[in-house]
Amino acid sequence: MAVKTPTRAAGGDQPTAVDAGVIDDARRRQQRRRRGAVVVLLGLVASAAAIEYGARANGDPGRATVPAPGVATGALRAITLSRVEFRLTPTLGPGISALDVSTERGPGPGDWSIGPINYVGAARPISVVAGIPPYSAVLPPRDDPDVILLVAPNVAAVRVGKLGSIGAISVPGLPSGDRIVAYAVPQSATTTTRPRAPIALTAINRRGRPLPTLIHQNLRIQSWSSRGGACAITSTIPALTRRWTTALRRVLALPATTPGLFVSCLEADYAYHGTNLTVAVLLDAHHPGRVLAPLWNTQPLANQPGILTTNALPHSTRQGNSATPIYARRIGDAWLALQTQPGPAPTTATRIKLLKAIHITKLDPDP
Repeated sequence: MAVKTPTRAAGGDQPTAVDAGVIDDARRRQQRRRRGAVVVLLGLVASAAAIEYGARANGDPGRATVPAPGVATGALRAITLSRVEFRLTPTLGPGISALDVSTERGPGPGDWSIGPINYVGAARPISVVAGIPPYSAVLPPRDDPDVILLVAPNVAAVRVGKLGSIGAISVPGLPSGDRIVAYAVPQSATTTTRPRAPIALTAINRRGRPLPTLIHQNLRIQSWSSRGGACAITSTIPALTRRWTTALRRVLALPATTPGLFVSCLEADYAYHGTNLTVAVLLDAHHPGRVLAPLWNTQPLANQPGILTTNALPHSTRQGNSATPIYARRIGDAWLALQTQPGPAPTTATRIKLLKAIHITKLDPDP
């Protein structure tokens, strides 16, 4: 019996009869396995989506509903910021990396007043700008129910105890990425009884997850002296009389985990023809003398290259430094800042003249 050899493909070395059938069967099995894997994968994706939907529908205990920007839920009421004027500027006092706050309300009782507040960041996502977070869920009729908070860029909303939550909003004049949360808590018609524990404020990210929230912490204050220090300035105008100066003994960098943009290494008080003014030298808080952050909420002065200014509160009635604009110019890796004090207000031309006449003669931060 003769045995026939399988025919070979033209121009090839492999047989096309028996071997080709085996290869075709293998390919079909591989395709079936791939289709099965795709079906399984799609099933897993659908199951995950169903679990996610069910968690949202039934209430995931670790996740909160994130209100839209400026929208309040529960018993909270959103504050309309169009009737509130506020401004944040770097603190000029030496040795403090903080923000000075100027806040005024429109028609209504009273004004807010607050000293330096902490910068916000991942380790400290909330700072109180104005008002006092209440110590009870319902306030007496004479207590101020309004609260304004500064929150870090990773905060989408703030939960106020069991009263509800409110979404953060972006407003002009804040350090890059920071936002505002503004709300009012309910008030009773009659005086309430003894106060309870403070209402907890919890920062919430965009996914509804709570963030570690550290609010009340002492400002980091470095050692300063009225006799010399790491920074010094001088003036070329004899009539510009220095009354006192305080400067840091050493300029120490802020830890990377502590939020902050600027630290003042010097503050000097001057008098000029009946006007009192403050001059400060601002350094980058985390890399003093090596890096300098932009001075936010400023605009350049026309026909004055290199000189920036902040805006004063347009309807401010407060008598204090925080209500007046800051004029600044960059000298190396420092901002030289000038701000007038209560009293006769000098013209813009006079402020520019004085700012140009002051020079940094010593800048010696630690590496």
